[in-house]
Amino acid sequence: MLTCIDTHQENAPADDSAPMASTTTTNVDEANDLLTRAYSAHRMVAADLQDFRLTFNMTNVESLLFGQIAFDADVLIAAPPTKSFYVFCYAQRGSILVSSGDDSTVITPSTGAMLSPTEPLRFERWNEQSTITALRIDRFAIETELGTILGRPAPGPIHFAHTMDLTTARAYDFMRALRLTQDEAVRPRGLAQHPVLAAQLARLVASSLILAQPHNFSDELSEPSRPTLHAAVGDVVDAIQADPMGVATAADVATLACLSLRALEQRFARHVGVAPMAYVRRVRLERARTELQQCDPGTTTVTAIAHRWGFTHLGRFAATYQNAMAKPRRRRCSAANAEGGSPVAHCGYFSEISLISVVG
Repeated sequence: MLTCIDTHQENAPADDSAPMASTTTTNVDEANDLLTRAYSAHRMVAADLQDFRLTFNMTNVESLLFGQIAFDADVLIAAPPTKSFYVFCYAQRGSILVSSGDDSTVITPSTGAMLSPTEPLRFERWNEQSTITALRIDRFAIETELGTILGRPAPGPIHFAHTMDLTTARAYDFMRALRLTQDEAVRPRGLAQHPVLAAQLARLVASSLILAQPHNFSDELSEPSRPTLHAAVGDVVDAIQADPMGVATAADVATLACLSLRALEQRFARHVGVAPMAYVRRVRLERARTELQQCDPGTTTVTAIAHRWGFTHLGRFAATYQNAMAKPRRRRCSAANAEGGSPVAHCGYFSEISLISVVG
């Protein structure tokens, strides 16, 4: 006897706020309600009501929902496109057939599947030996994470390859991140209990998945460094050149780029060759050099120029200036220039500065 329960309603929202942890039920209606609230509305066909039994464990971590699902009898679950989330699933034991659109995979402990938010889903061929983990991943969160890695907003959805070989090194790293996050979510006083750490764990899972599973942006992620400036880096370089004194901290630079500080530092190292604040100091030193070359020794002191460009430690400014020398060039300084100034003003000459070799 086949029993069909259809929970699909137009625009029916999934409620992930229900305080569920572990549930076992032999009631088909209750099973449908549990899975609908955790994932989305769907149609369930139970092969045998007498042997029907669902065991469902659920854990939330920020934008992730971990579901452990086991049926004691064969069922078919079919759902329309989720639109708002991706699903990654694998069998902890046994196997089932999973489909996303025209793609199908038998998931096992060594083979997983990625299910697209833009394709209908099917889960079938369950048996009492089969238990799966179905990870729901918020679409906005993972596409935002991809944008962070790329350094620009993702222009469209991520089209992951359907089948995931869990024996590869990258997949192994992803599964370690997934299991760590799941373990910390259920462990009393685990890392996932702290909002900041929970967010970082969710990002770890998302970024590990992006790097582990092939998708339509994989080639871009693996491209070698380009000689042209990254757009965000170019914007920051332009802003620093326009007003080098307008940037006081590394956080200011990251804000200009709309990137995390770590992401910006990586892009600066790749495209500019130095850290963001080292570049700020380089530009300031260039401006100080220009003023020193053009100043009137009778009216301007080295101290004033150094302070104007943020070099308040005159000895350090002198050392930086001298170490950056490319061609010594003598320039006489009058006693008036040295008044109230630093030992640099008494040296009798200044040095040309190599903008390439300046270090902070």
